[in-house]
Amino acid sequence: MEYIDRKLMELGVDVKGVLLRLGHNEQLYQSLCQKFLKDTTYQLFMDSIMKHEYKNAAFYVHTLKGIAANLGFHKLAQYCLRLQEEISKQRVDQNHIKLLTNEYQKIILVLKEKTT
Repeated sequence: MEYIDRKLMELGVDVKGVLLRLGHNEQLYQSLCQKFLKDTTYQLFMDSIMKHEYKNAAFYVHTLKGIAANLGFHKLAQYCLRLQEEISKQRVDQNHIKLLTNEYQKIILVLKEKTT
């Protein structure tokens, strides 16, 4: 395992499980993680929440949940699920948004280490 993969696992990312699903293709996993860095779904979600556009926010958090789950970012996916449920009731706990944001930023920081 590379340094970055170990750092991701320290965050609770299921790197081994994703690699198993990808036929142990580490290069593909790394490529998908780099695409995650460029993905705008998180920012679109945050913009929608700030504008109280719950229909859009529900779409973006659902999308982010799927991306996160597929990449093994299970904590992030769980925070997305929690917010998805809250958005469906049109009430959002700001602490849950902070948890999601903190987890997202931790992952982004580790992934950015790979590009520098």
